[in-house]
Amino acid sequence: CDIMDDKHSFWEYCTDTLGFPSFNSKDSDGNMLPSHRLSSDAEVLALNQTLRDADAQDKYVLKNLGYDPLHRLDLFCLPADQATVKNYLEKIR
Repeated sequence: CDIMDDKHSFWEYCTDTLGFPSFNSKDSDGNMLPSHRLSSDAEVLALNQTLRDADAQDKYVLKNLGYDPLHRLDLFCLPADQATVKNYLEKIR
């Protein structure tokens, strides 16, 4: 099933279609945090900057959509310093 191979699509299917709660994806007010599908370094950096500009208190875990045996347990979070994000993006290539 293709939906199982895509973390973003699977997350949306579980929460939107099946109605499962996402216990670890709530903001400080208890509201569900959105999932963002980012397909380029530029999109990651843009979202990071948007979160930084908004002084976001919530953290978003950046995960590779494909299976990554070396970095699959990483819990790299946005927002972060732009240089830190660029270094992480280089590391996961």
